[in-house]
Amino acid sequence: MKHTFIRLLVLFCAGILVVSCREQKKSTPAGVDVKEVTFKEAPKDFLIASSFKNIHMIQLEATEESLISDIKRVVDVDGKVYVLTRNNEIFCFDRATGKYIRTIGRLGEGPGEYVSARDICYNEKEKCICVVDYYKGAIHNYALDGRFLGDRKLDEETAKGVNLTFFADCAPDGNMLLSLSMSAKKTSRDHVYMMLRPDGTSTGVDVFSPVKAEIGTIEVSRHPIAKSEDGLRFFKFLNDTIFTLSGDEVVPFCKLNLGRKMPDKKILAKTGPYNLLNTAKLYKSGYSLALCELYEDKNYILVLTEPLTLQGRENYLINKKTLEGIHIKGSAELAVEGVMFLEGRLMPSVIDSNRNEFISWFAPIWIECMRDDIFAKNLDVKLYKKEMRTFFEKADPDGNPCLVFYEN
Repeated sequence: MKHTFIRLLVLFCAGILVVSCREQKKSTPAGVDVKEVTFKEAPKDFLIASSFKNIHMIQLEATEESLISDIKRVVDVDGKVYVLTRNNEIFCFDRATGKYIRTIGRLGEGPGEYVSARDICYNEKEKCICVVDYYKGAIHNYALDGRFLGDRKLDEETAKGVNLTFFADCAPDGNMLLSLSMSAKKTSRDHVYMMLRPDGTSTGVDVFSPVKAEIGTIEVSRHPIAKSEDGLRFFKFLNDTIFTLSGDEVVPFCKLNLGRKMPDKKILAKTGPYNLLNTAKLYKSGYSLALCELYEDKNYILVLTEPLTLQGRENYLINKKTLEGIHIKGSAELAVEGVMFLEGRLMPSVIDSNRNEFISWFAPIWIECMRDDIFAKNLDVKLYKKEMRTFFEKADPDGNPCLVFYEN
């Protein structure tokens, strides 16, 4: 009996060791040399547009079935763009012309329908569009031609995490990374991310604790994940390092030196709940703004910090090959950013990216700004491409938004 107990104890300890090793595999390996990226201020003659082979612009066709006021996500696949609006609709357009093709899915609680499309992404492995339905706690799969293919397999605990998801992307191997909202209440899902495997199981990545939301749930970033050639790139909460999710492993890619120290979670928690007011207070006291958006193509990574209402966006461009960084200061004034765009000095309103491109979007108000505040006033603008003026002069200010593809 004694020997049997000892054997069971040994097996139990061995099991703990195996689980521990598996968990360590998902975390940052000890002793990894993480390269630091510093950022030089962009000189006046720096043209970010010259970093790309081509700039392609379209206005999305406005029909009775495809009226769009605001865009949340754009997925570019096989000559078509799939657009998720903030009105909970998913449209498909021709990438070359902007012509409307079809809708993807439909609203409803029946099979093949979604209630609330919180996000969409492309699954390269299964060749389908994934729709994250937080109301149903489900991920619906649709073929590129709009056919419903079924729901992604999820275990019960993972489905609960989908209820908190506000952003998602899919790695080439079929793994998904879901970015979760912060809650004001204590919950078993305090994770910043949830790594979802094809078999329906999941693992939490990073935690918000001890920081809490003021009330309900809150989104702490806008576009925290980007596809890369080796998996998915993302940043952790209040962290200045960019990480790579490759398979089940999370490894650091590079550390960003933004000129200011990122505030510790404990420091932010002492100031009160997570909101723009408290993060602005820390910024005024010398800390860095939190990372908010991450985009990547095969040559560059673009990082944007959390926006402050009265200031322009801080754009940080990283050359992936050399790990050299450029800091580009945006503007809170629409006309100023409009001029910077026309001259090729800024990619404003970036909405998405993939290995081949960055994608910006312009609401119709931009068309009016280009015409009335820039072209009509004969401002001294050195157009990066003459076609830019022609495009905005022909665009319909009462129509749908425009997309700009920075192609590599």
